[in-house]
Amino acid sequence: MRKRAPKDIIKGSYQGGSKERTFVKIPGQEVRDVTLESLKYLCSSDPDLVDALNLDNKKGYTCIHTHPVEERQYTQGMGSIPSSEDFSHFLADNEKKTMVVVQQNPETGDIEGYYLFRKTKGTQRSPFDFPTEYRRFLKDEKYGEEFGKVYVESAFAKPILEYRNKAFGGPFSTSQPPKQRQEALDELVRTFNLKARYLPAKGFRYDSGTKFSPLGIESKVAAVIALGLISLLSFFSGPLGGKVIKALGGSSILTSITLGGLLILLSLIAYSYLKLSEH
Repeated sequence: MRKRAPKDIIKGSYQGGSKERTFVKIPGQEVRDVTLESLKYLCSSDPDLVDALNLDNKKGYTCIHTHPVEERQYTQGMGSIPSSEDFSHFLADNEKKTMVVVQQNPETGDIEGYYLFRKTKGTQRSPFDFPTEYRRFLKDEKYGEEFGKVYVESAFAKPILEYRNKAFGGPFSTSQPPKQRQEALDELVRTFNLKARYLPAKGFRYDSGTKFSPLGIESKVAAVIALGLISLLSFFSGPLGGKVIKALGGSSILTSITLGGLLILLSLIAYSYLKLSEH
């Protein structure tokens, strides 16, 4: 049976209402939904199901969860970047080798971009048996509170708590400048020697420290201009281009400048037309 694409599985599992879901990717297996509880801006995984899927795997696995963030969250300055809790669950569990946070459209479930973080040989190992502690926390809330106190006071958790304070203004998320959020994220990545990539879906771009946004018309026109110039230079640097220039009766430099100018002019006209069509 052909494996389904991860993005199809993630989108197909979305139930609306900005409810997050969590998944795992075990080597050799397709992505599996392991959500135990799915709430607005919050989710938990089923440890028994994760253990069953991960039984014969000795290489570690990828943990994935979604951020179907509503627009008002962006206007409040919170964005869709990973939270300190996201990093705690990832970094405190030595079996998790990669974390992927998926920005998802809260209305359609479409995927708009991926935050990807991978541990390296230089990443500090967690001193906690996190899977066991997490399982106990699910069964005993009081024990979870006690473990939480031990965790937040540990040297291991200190950089994560600093990230929370710098990126989100403390335990209760408040508006912080995007530049400050990105700097805090970069600092945490360096501290734990992680590899980080921010991968926008097709038609999107990464707004540093905030979210993945649809490409604006300016970006699309700029891409067209850049592609046109590259094509133009490639054409006139080749033998066919030289023959065309000669046939036109001009020098290669003068003719290239003239045609290049015409290309840019046409692009600007297209840009003006598309801008007017927006209104």
